Amino acid sequence: MGPAPSRQRNGLVRYAQSRSLLFWALSVTTAVVVVVFIGSQIARDRGQTVDWYTGFGQWLGAIASFAPAGSAVWIATSDRRSVASPACRARFS
Repeated sequence: MGPAPSRQRNGLVRYAQSRSLLFWALSVTTAVVVVVFIGSQIARDRGQTVDWYTGFGQWLGAIASFAPAGSAVWIATSDRRSVASPACRARFS
C-alpha cells in the first residue's frame, strides 16, 4: 500500500508551491494551446466547423476578466484596511 492520502496531498501542495508563477503560467498556457490545437484538428478531420471556438474564446475572455478585477478590488480593500489600522496611523503621525 502507498502513503496515506494526506501525505500524498501534502506532497502535491509542496510540489505546487515549490514552482514559480512563471512556471505555472507557461505550463497552463502550453497545455491549453495543445488541447485547443488537438481538439480543432480532430473537429476539422471529422468535417465539423470550428467556428464555435470564437464564441467560446469570447466567453472565456469575459470570465477571465473577473480575475484582474477581483485582484484590483482586493488590493484596494487591503490597502485601505492597512491605512485604517491604529498601528499604521501611529507610524505616520
